[in-house]
Amino acid sequence: MGIYHRMVGRVARLVWRISRPRTIGVRAVLLDPDERVALVRHTYVDQWYLPGGGVKKCESIAAALVRELAE
Repeated sequence: MGIYHRMVGRVARLVWRISRPRTIGVRAVLLDPDERVALVRHTYVDQWYLPGGGVKKCESIAAALVRELAE
């Protein structure tokens, strides 16, 4: 690959880093009457997390949180 192709690749990566869409997520702290915290364990990572997930396009944060908790 020539120097031109390498430079174009670097510029393309820089433009992507600056202009890429941002992902917004929501999380909730759920407590039961004994003040125990609800946690979720995903199949793709080996850790526990607060329940939540991503906000869909044109969805409010409140609506996303309700949807994620229902899921």
